Amino acid sequence: MLNGLKKAIAAADLVILVLDASEPLTKEDRQLLTDTADEKRIIILNKTDLPLKLEMPELEQLAGDTKIIKASMTQNQGSISWKARSATSSLMKVSKRAGVT
Repeated sequence: MLNGLKKAIAAADLVILVLDASEPLTKEDRQLLTDTADEKRIIILNKTDLPLKLEMPELEQLAGDTKIIKASMTQNQGSISWKARSATSSLMKVSKRAGVT
């Protein structure tokens, strides 16, 4: 994992992983899931309005006890609302300022 990302994860009170349900898990997705296993985290499974290509049994195994929230940002479905999109956008801006991209 990149040093900047490792530092950001170590400094975070909560890690929010957003995964694309319409694509299989990538090597990077698996690595992030493994590297954050001991952190406080939430996993958001986005694009659930599209055909599911992600292997849920594998994700559930890698997630362990972590809550998985299924959502569709374009359909405004699931536990994520437009307010969360705004908060996510703000978080991304803060990450960029901190040197994490």
